[in-house]
Amino acid sequence: MKKIIKVISMTLAALLISSAAVNAATNMYQNSDFVETEQPELSEETKQLISQYQKNPTEENYNNLRNIVIENYNAMLARKEAKLAELKEETSGKPGGDEIVAEMEEIVREMYTTYWDRIDSSMLRFTDTRLLKWKISDAAKYEYIPVMGAGENIYIKRTPVTNAEYAEFAAEEGITDQSNGTYSEGEENYPVNFVLYEEAEAYCEWLTKKDGVNTYRLPSESEWELAAGHMPKDADFNCGINDGRTPVEQYAATRGAHGAIDFWGNVWEWTSTARDDSGDMAVKGGSWNSDRTDCRTEYRGESRAASEEYDDVGFRVIQVLNKTETEQRINIFVNGIGIDYKKYGNVRPVIENGRTLAPVRAVAEALGAEVAWDSQTREITISKDDIFVRMAVGENVAYVNGTQIQLDAAPQIINDRTLVPVRFIAESFNLTVDWDGNGIMINTAAQM
Repeated sequence: MKKIIKVISMTLAALLISSAAVNAATNMYQNSDFVETEQPELSEETKQLISQYQKNPTEENYNNLRNIVIENYNAMLARKEAKLAELKEETSGKPGGDEIVAEMEEIVREMYTTYWDRIDSSMLRFTDTRLLKWKISDAAKYEYIPVMGAGENIYIKRTPVTNAEYAEFAAEEGITDQSNGTYSEGEENYPVNFVLYEEAEAYCEWLTKKDGVNTYRLPSESEWELAAGHMPKDADFNCGINDGRTPVEQYAATRGAHGAIDFWGNVWEWTSTARDDSGDMAVKGGSWNSDRTDCRTEYRGESRAASEEYDDVGFRVIQVLNKTETEQRINIFVNGIGIDYKKYGNVRPVIENGRTLAPVRAVAEALGAEVAWDSQTREITISKDDIFVRMAVGENVAYVNGTQIQLDAAPQIINDRTLVPVRFIAESFNLTVDWDGNGIMINTAAQM
């Protein structure tokens, strides 16, 4: 499971009375008596169960680990529910209270909506053999930090690329006509900005050439989220505090899931994930001038035109050890029988933000459902019995018998195949879905 968030022990009464806090909408909690600056370590019990499973990956050990992940997540949900109740009581009738309550309600609602997907994502992390060998406290010693659950050769830069680092690239490559190759004195360690998407890619190619052993590229949105982990509610970072960028180490006490820093605030970061067909690319983490809620790891509402440069967008890079990409192998079983992807262009499932997406026809046919595809609107309709599910490529909303449902992972097209969120589809037809360590298990005989 993602690192379990500390109990938020801030004194909200002083905050809510403070007019400065109310007016600073983008940094609602900057005057909190308690600022959570790091994520806690895994409990010893959880570590022990992870170790047992990694040494002996039996079904029993897997289920024991999964049970403690569920127990930890339920405890966190209970704390959030208690905090929500406390907020409602303490903010009743006070200026700005409704806004604060609404923000917490949205967080709690999101936690319930993504409940099983977060459990599955945590289990992916715990199968990473690096997990128990890695100490977050040692992260500052390394330039690249492991991305647990993304493949055992995948590492991410501890900080965003800085002005000084990018200037070295610009000088060696003879780039002299761009604003991002220069910076003011004292800003060497500020995150670089005004970088076009293709310039960020060129920087990765330059690093690959210089290294000669490992390759470098931009992270996908899913990889970025795995590296960041959940953003602590009251984490201290550059959002709504300064009028511009700050050094990448200034808020180093606020760490990502495995020790990398400066994920939230300061500058948005380019990813290699396309939002849609418009040429816009997903950016993550928010910036110094963002709403604080937009900085959350789970937020997927921001994209930028790849052909433009921005004062609030930078990037960090992925390092692939020995140029070997480790493929995530996800299996889907329906009534115990695995889906044969060779029938569907050999396109396998992928994981996006902890959600498993698979070819729509592969899933629908295995479930005994029918699929209709509209090439003009790029809409997919899946029907079974009296239930109709409608969704569109790139859209984060779906409709089940006309009722709108928010999706955390939109359908996407890979190698001319349309992939859809598997758990959402199965549960829309009231089928039970589980994860047993080998993959997703769907039982068409059992109803939710």
